[in-house]
Amino acid sequence: MSAPAGPPLHAEFDDLEIVSPASAPGEGLPLCAVVRNEMYFLPAFLDHYRRVGVGHFIVVDDQSDDGTGAFLGRQPDVTLMGSPRRYGDLVVPRSGPGAGREIRMELVWKSLLPARFAPDRWSVLADADEFVVLPQGVGLPEVAARADRIGARCVTGVMLDVYPRRIEAFEREGPFDLAGEWFFDGERHLQLREGRDPRVLHPGARARLMAELGLARWSFRDRLNRLTGKRRYPRYNMLQKPFLRKWGVGDSMRDAHRSTLAPTTGLLLPLRHFKFNADSYRRIADAVATGQYLGGSHEYVALDRVLEEMKARDHPFLYRRSREAGSYENYAATGNALLGPAPPDG
Repeated sequence: MSAPAGPPLHAEFDDLEIVSPASAPGEGLPLCAVVRNEMYFLPAFLDHYRRVGVGHFIVVDDQSDDGTGAFLGRQPDVTLMGSPRRYGDLVVPRSGPGAGREIRMELVWKSLLPARFAPDRWSVLADADEFVVLPQGVGLPEVAARADRIGARCVTGVMLDVYPRRIEAFEREGPFDLAGEWFFDGERHLQLREGRDPRVLHPGARARLMAELGLARWSFRDRLNRLTGKRRYPRYNMLQKPFLRKWGVGDSMRDAHRSTLAPTTGLLLPLRHFKFNADSYRRIADAVATGQYLGGSHEYVALDRVLEEMKARDHPFLYRRSREAGSYENYAATGNALLGPAPPDG
């Protein structure tokens, strides 16, 4: 069922302006993103998503100062957007799931972009450090067709932290290499549930490393789950994302990882999430200095502690269940990918 007609939610805060329109958008799906100082990832990010079926990138540049805006403005398939507000600025909407309480502009932008550029069409929501993995010969338009076949409007992406063998890999100079030697925790991370948020089965590499290094905070529920054998590590960061969505003007983001669209249980896409990389120290310093991220950038503060302890103790990223991160088959075998039936020919 289509979302109700009318102005999109949060329209009262829509001060986004087109800085540079796309001169030659392609035929593939649109992708919406918010970026700040992402030159380390952007060349690989654009190339990757073009290859898997994205034809138009709609990108809000959050006042970058590393050349990101100029680079995006030169891309023929990128519509570059700007705003006088910042990613972490707070507003109080009059309607929607955040009505009457403060929400960050990040959520407003991520709600407005698909409503403005791709209403009732499939679009992708991805950050510059997130790279979807698909089987050979399958693109995002085909995944969207499979979602249409089962009547879905939202396909969840599971955000899987990827990492090198050891932290010394961060000290090598050079551009980001998506095809390099990367690994992920080879355990099923999420259990999809009808009409509910996914259940976390494995909380991810950051949570695992924090527990191994003695940096994790164990809540009562985490301790109970550990005692009953349900989970070995405490939960830390959110793992799900409404990655592929058929957005209506009445839809909005509930938070950075959930929207008003109910995710399907028939499809799950693995997202390689590059929190651990040679650009991590710069990203951490920028996040902490600006304080634009949730909770005063607390996730980046914790990430900084993890990297410091790993380096001091010569602690490896790998553990006995690590798997190679470039192969779709490894994600499917560990329960982190589900594509459902292919559409019929013709």
